Amino acid sequence: MKSARITPSIETMESIAETPRSLWTDAMLRLRKNHLAVASFWIFVGITLFCFIGPLFHPYAPDNQNRTLRATPPFAEILEYEDAFGKLNQISKADFQTRNRDLTAEILAEVENDQPFEYKGVEYSRSTATYVMGTDGHGRDVMARIMQGGRISLGVGFLATMISLFIGVTYGSISGYQGGRLDAFMMRAVEILYSLPFTIFVILLMVVFGRSIIMIFIAIGAVEWLTMARITRNQVLQLKEQEFALAAKAIGVSTPTIIRKHMIPNLLGPIVVYATLSIPAIMILESILSFLGLGVQPPDASWGSLISDGAQKMTAYPWLLFVPASFFSITLFAMNFLGDGLRDALDVKSSKD
Repeated sequence: MKSARITPSIETMESIAETPRSLWTDAMLRLRKNHLAVASFWIFVGITLFCFIGPLFHPYAPDNQNRTLRATPPFAEILEYEDAFGKLNQISKADFQTRNRDLTAEILAEVENDQPFEYKGVEYSRSTATYVMGTDGHGRDVMARIMQGGRISLGVGFLATMISLFIGVTYGSISGYQGGRLDAFMMRAVEILYSLPFTIFVILLMVVFGRSIIMIFIAIGAVEWLTMARITRNQVLQLKEQEFALAAKAIGVSTPTIIRKHMIPNLLGPIVVYATLSIPAIMILESILSFLGLGVQPPDASWGSLISDGAQKMTAYPWLLFVPASFFSITLFAMNFLGDGLRDALDVKSSKD
């Protein structure tokens, strides 16, 4: 006995084809079509992994100083020798030749051929150490410093953004949903704070309360929430007139619950976009503070402080400026392109699917 073959009807096929997709599914499909945003995402992930996971596989620490090595360019050839105390020191081949002008032709040939040689009672040999991004004026590995600076700069960007989002979303939601005099008072306070120069305000906070990484998080997050508050307030003014919000209010749901469970979840799109665009803005502000000497303090380093140090020595040692500036610029470009892609992907009006 043959089993009956069930052929789906046209109506069933149409209903399957027209199965609705969620906002986030549509957004991810549109984001995947934006190749620049996808490439920016992976570039940002790669830089983040390099800064946070890279130190586990890197042989040099960011604060280890090698005074005899001094500043060497990337991939410089290194010689090593033992001093009178038996300590192993390093010096670049180019620096060794510059310091010792009286080298004989025989020694020069051994130096050029990477052969061990003796000079003034000291045994020199070719070192296996390789400094991919060079070293700074204190003989510290630039790559290790870049990783440390990236952890601090990215950490400041993310944590300060989280602080500003928490304050801004909470403030804007209450202002927009309550409306009336409370809304007017809260928005006037925001406008007053907007009139203050942000950078100077942050500098004053740093001067009064001290210069530390924690204070940088708090100071920047405390002034970056104003834009998010205005965005949230405008969105809530529209959402609270929707049927789901009116129904929740009609059945007696409390105002905090409506804000927490109905308003904020519907604001995730603008929040995600703003957070993506806010991180590079905060990193720039942190770099300005570090450039002025008010940010991260030695021996720690951020990309901003590394750029500041490199700018002072760019004529003699250009790689000390070029390397951190390249990482900083690439990260900012990636975050901005990703933010633009998320904005377009989460814009329902722009969808043509």
